[in-house]
Amino acid sequence: SWISGNGGENAEELFRKADRLYHGQGERRNLPQAFRTYMRAAELGHPGAQNRVGWMYEKGEGVDVEHGEAVRWYRKAAEQGYVNAMNDLGYMYRQGWGVPQSYEDALYWFNRAADKYDSYAEYNMGQMYENGWGVEKDMEEAIRWFRRSAARGHEWAAKRLEELGIKT
Repeated sequence: SWISGNGGENAEELFRKADRLYHGQGERRNLPQAFRTYMRAAELGHPGAQNRVGWMYEKGEGVDVEHGEAVRWYRKAAEQGYVNAMNDLGYMYRQGWGVPQSYEDALYWFNRAADKYDSYAEYNMGQMYENGWGVEKDMEEAIRWFRRSAARGHEWAAKRLEELGIKT
C-alpha cells in the first residue's frame, strides 16, 4: 500500500513534510525541496503527492514546466480515484497540454470528478456545454452545471451565472 512504502519511508509523512515545505508552514518555503519530497511520496503511490507533482510540472513550481510529466502524474492519481487529479487531467486534455487535445477525454475526466461533487469539474462541464466543446452547445445544460458548481461555493461559476443574468 502507499501508506508504508519501501525502505521504511512513509508516504503520508513524506506528503505532509512536502506540504509544509510547499506552503512554508513551520519551515521556509522551498519549492525545489517540496517537489523532491512530493516525488518520493508519489513514487510510493500516494495519490495526493502524485497530483501535486503533476501540478508542479504543469505550473513550473520548483521544477521546469513539463506538461507530459504533469499528465503522467495526474493520470496516476486520477486512476486511484483522486478527484482533483481527474479535473486537472480533464483540463490538460481540453487545452491539449502534454497530450493531443481531446474534448472527449476532457469530458470523460470532468464527468468522473463531477460525479464526486467536485465544484471545479462542475464549472468545467458548464464551460464545455456553453462553448460546445465536445458536446452540442446547450445553454440550459451549461447553466445547470454552473448552478451545481456555484451551490458548492465555486466563485467563477457564480460570476458566470451573474454575467448571464441568472439568479442563483
